[in-house]
Amino acid sequence: MYNLHLPSSLNMHSFVYSHVLVMLVSSEKKPITTFTQRLPKMVTVKRKQDAILECFISDPWSEVVWCRMGEPITHTPGRFEIARRENRCILRLKGVEYEDEAEYSCKTDGDETKCDFYVEGTLS
Repeated sequence: MYNLHLPSSLNMHSFVYSHVLVMLVSSEKKPITTFTQRLPKMVTVKRKQDAILECFISDPWSEVVWCRMGEPITHTPGRFEIARRENRCILRLKGVEYEDEAEYSCKTDGDETKCDFYVEGTLS
């Protein structure tokens, strides 16, 4: 922020100051983040096992959101564990159950990758 002081001629000893806020805005558009390695189309995991879904993005600084059936997933230790390793985006599903069957996706500001997730095993 820059302050610009402008004198006013009210009288010899008075000055009125005005403040001007100057913002520099780049005309360059931010590049769209894309997936350099997408999620597999389908993953099947045995019940009670852990599963890892991972994909890679073009910009290691871009935010990603993991979703289950279109709804954002929050990091839940021991259940849904979300991690990042630079360009690598990781979702760990711990001790999967039949209720975990769904479409999972990872979204960036300009791209999305999806995976159909299935659980196999006997009901007990």
